[in-house]
Amino acid sequence: MASKRKYNQWKKDPNLSIPKRTLARLKKNAAMATCTSETFISDVVEVETVEDIERNDNVICGLTDVGSSSQTVDSIDSSDEACVSDENFDLDLAEQTSIIINVESGEDHAYDSDTLCENQDEPCHLIEDSEFRDNNMDELNMSESETYDSSDEDDSNKDNVNTEYLYPGSSITIQDSILSIMKYSLRHKTTYAALSDLLSLIILHLPHDSHKEHLQSLYFLKKAFVAQTVVQGEAEKPDIAKIQNSYQILTMHGFSERKRVKKSLQNAERSWHDVMDGDLYRELLKPGGFLDNDTNLSLLFNTDGVHVFKSSKGEIWPLLVVVNEVHPSVRFSTKRIILAGIWFGSKKPPMATFLAPFREQLNHLYHTGVLIASKNITCHAVTLIGTTDLPAKAACQEFTQFNGECGCSFCEDKGVIVSVGKGHSRAYPFIPGPPRMLRTKDKVLKQGTMALQSGTRVCGVKMVSQLTLVDGFDIIRGMPLDYMHSVLLGVVKMLFSKWFDAKNKKEVFYIGDKISCLDGRLCLCQPPDYISRLPRSLADRKYWKASEVRSWLLYYSLPVLHGILPDELYCHYALLATSVYHLLQQPVTQSGLLSADRQLEEFYALMSKYYGESACTMNVHNVCKHMTTSVKLAGPLWAFSCFGTESWNGTMMKLIHGTHHVATQVVAAIKSIRLVNIEQKQQFDDDLSRETSIFFANLTRPIRNNCQNLFKGCYSVGGMNKVVLDFQQLAELNELIFGAAVNVEQAYNFKKAIYKKQMFYSKLCTNIKKRNSYTITYLASNGEEKFGQILYFLKVSMAETFGENNEYCVAAIEELQPC
Repeated sequence: MASKRKYNQWKKDPNLSIPKRTLARLKKNAAMATCTSETFISDVVEVETVEDIERNDNVICGLTDVGSSSQTVDSIDSSDEACVSDENFDLDLAEQTSIIINVESGEDHAYDSDTLCENQDEPCHLIEDSEFRDNNMDELNMSESETYDSSDEDDSNKDNVNTEYLYPGSSITIQDSILSIMKYSLRHKTTYAALSDLLSLIILHLPHDSHKEHLQSLYFLKKAFVAQTVVQGEAEKPDIAKIQNSYQILTMHGFSERKRVKKSLQNAERSWHDVMDGDLYRELLKPGGFLDNDTNLSLLFNTDGVHVFKSSKGEIWPLLVVVNEVHPSVRFSTKRIILAGIWFGSKKPPMATFLAPFREQLNHLYHTGVLIASKNITCHAVTLIGTTDLPAKAACQEFTQFNGECGCSFCEDKGVIVSVGKGHSRAYPFIPGPPRMLRTKDKVLKQGTMALQSGTRVCGVKMVSQLTLVDGFDIIRGMPLDYMHSVLLGVVKMLFSKWFDAKNKKEVFYIGDKISCLDGRLCLCQPPDYISRLPRSLADRKYWKASEVRSWLLYYSLPVLHGILPDELYCHYALLATSVYHLLQQPVTQSGLLSADRQLEEFYALMSKYYGESACTMNVHNVCKHMTTSVKLAGPLWAFSCFGTESWNGTMMKLIHGTHHVATQVVAAIKSIRLVNIEQKQQFDDDLSRETSIFFANLTRPIRNNCQNLFKGCYSVGGMNKVVLDFQQLAELNELIFGAAVNVEQAYNFKKAIYKKQMFYSKLCTNIKKRNSYTITYLASNGEEKFGQILYFLKVSMAETFGENNEYCVAAIEELQPC
C-alpha cells in the first residue's frame, strides 16, 4: 500500500521551496485581505473551528451569500443517485462540513488551512486541500478561497477587456462568449472534463486571429468569468444597507392575497386557499402586526438528510428557505428556493451547532432586515413555518424521537408499550375528544431549561432548541405536520404492510394473495399527463416514490380495492382517503375541514379494532389528532408539504460529480448559477448581442419539440396537417366563432396542445396507450358542465372577419354519455 502524501513539508524544512500553487494562493489571499475597493459580488467567506462537534475531522465553514437562490431522495420524484467515481471512498476518514449563508458580515476573511488547524489534535480537511484542488476544483471552483482578485490590474483595461469581438467579423463579444459557455455548462450540468473538452472543440472552430485567452483551459475561463463579474459588481464592499437585487420583495400575488385575507378577517365563514389563510399568518396580518407592513415577508424553512452515495453512510443536510408570498405555482421552483446552509457527514449534524448561525440570521432578518437601496425599502422577514419529517423534527426541536416516551411534538401523550411479534413498540391508542396536554412554546422553553439543569428529559424535551430562540417563530405551532411523510410514507405504507406482507396471512385484513388481481385493475388505470408516473405493480410497492403513493391514495386505491378488501376495512380506509382529499383542496372550506376532522376521528377510533393496538403508531396519532389543526394554522396540506422542498434535493444531487467535498461542490455550483444569472441580467440591460440573447432564451425555456405559439398561454405540439372541413364541421365552426357563415381559407389539425401550462392530448395520439389526457370536463354553450373526449385540435384561417384576428384555434370534443 502506497504511503500517504505528506503536506506542508516546506514549513518544517527551510531548504524546501514553497510549492507554486501554495505560493500563488498565499499571495492572492494577502491581496484579498488588503483589498478595500472590490470584492466578489456580495460573497464573503468566514471560517471557524467548532470544538463541541464530535471529533471526526470536522470543520464548520461559513459562507456569506446574500439572497443566493437556486423535493430521503429515494422516496420522492428525483434522481436516485449521484454521479460517483469508481475510487474507494471511506467516509469515516472524510470531513463533516457545514456551510451557513450569512447576511450580516461585510468583511473579507482569507484563511490558510494550516492556520485553522494550529490548535487541533487531528488534521483538518478543508476546501484548500491540495490533493482535492489538484484533482477536482483547481480549474473551476467558485469557492471564496479561489476568488480571482484583479485589483492590481489597470482599471481602464478592465472596462474594455471583454467588450472586444471574439474575432474580426464576429457577432459576439468575449464577454458574450464567456457567459454563453458558463450558461451552457450549468444548463446541461457538465463535468469539468466535459467542459474542458468543449473548450478544446470551440478552439478548433475559431480562426487563428481570435481572442482565445479565456478558452485555453478551465482556469482561464474561470479567471475571466470571475474578473468580469467583479468589475461589474459594486465598487464598495458589500454592506447590508447597500445590497441590491438580492431579494424579490413581494410579488403581485403577495399583495393581492394579503388584501383578500385582510378583508376576510372579520368573516365568520372561513376558507383556506394558501399559507396566508392560516392562523399563523392571519395573526401577524392584523393592524399593527408584523405582516401588516406590505414590505415584510414570511419564510418557510426545511431541512432533511439525503443519502448521497450507495456505498457509504454519507448524508447531506441542506437548510432550505422559501418565501411564502411568492405565487404557489413557482414558490418551490429551484430558482425560488434559497440554500441557507448545508452539512455533509457520516452522522446527523448536531443541531445546536448546525442551527445556531441559522438562528442568528433569522433574527437579523426579523429585527434589522435588508435595505433594498434601489427601492429605498427595508425588508424584514419573520420565520413562520418549519417543515420536516419526524426524525429531523425531533432533532430540530430537541425532543425525544417518535418512538420514545412523550415523543409527540404537539402534545404530551406518553403512549403505551405494546407487544409486536417477539419485541415491543410504542403505540398511541385512541382517546376520544380533542387532544389533551397540548404543548406550547413557553412551556417547552421552561421544560428545556429544566432538562438542562437536571440532566434528564422533561416531558420528552431534552434541552432548549435553537429554534425556540428564533424571534417571531413558534416552535410548536410553527412546525405543522407534513403529509408526505406522515400520511403517504407513514400511514399508507403501514397499511400496505398489513394488507400484503406474508407475516399477516392469517389475519382478516390480509389480501396479499390477491395482488395479481389488484395489479390487473391497477394497470388498467390510465392517468393524465400531469401525473408524472404510471401505476406499477403492488409487488414493487417498497420502491414506490411518495408521489406514487399519493396517486394511489387519491386516485387508484378505492376503485382497485373495491370488492377485494373486506367491506368494513374498505369503508374504514375510505375515511382516510376522503379526509386527505378534503385537506388538499384549494380552497379547503370550513365544511370540508369539519368533515375531514370527523372522518379522521372515526378512522383513529376503529384502527385498533381492525388492525390491533400496535397499528396506532405515532403517524396515525399525528394524522388523526393534529393534521386538521395544522391546516387551520398553515393552510392546505400542499402549501407546506415537503414535496416542494425535497424535490430540490434531486436538483442538488445532479450538482455532485465526485466523492470529495460534497458540500463545497454544491455551494460552488449554486454560486456559479447565481453569478451567471446576475451577469446575464446586467448584460441584457446593456449590450448583450442579439445572437447571445436568443441562445440564452433557448437554454432557459423548457425544452419542447416542434412547438408553435398559437396565442398567449397556448401552444401546439407536434406537426400540423392541412385538412378540408366538411359541411357539418364548417357549420359548427362558424356557429362557435361568430354565429354566422364565414369562409374558411385554410384549416390544419394537430394532436397535442399546451394550455395554461397543462398538456392536452387528442384521440389522434394513437401511439399513447397507457395515458388518457384527452378525457375532460367542459362547459357547454348553456353553461352546463359535461364530460367529453378531445377528438382533435384545429387551427383555422378565415377569409373574412369582423375583427383584426383571422386565425382561431378550437378543440373538437365528443360528448360522453352516461352508461
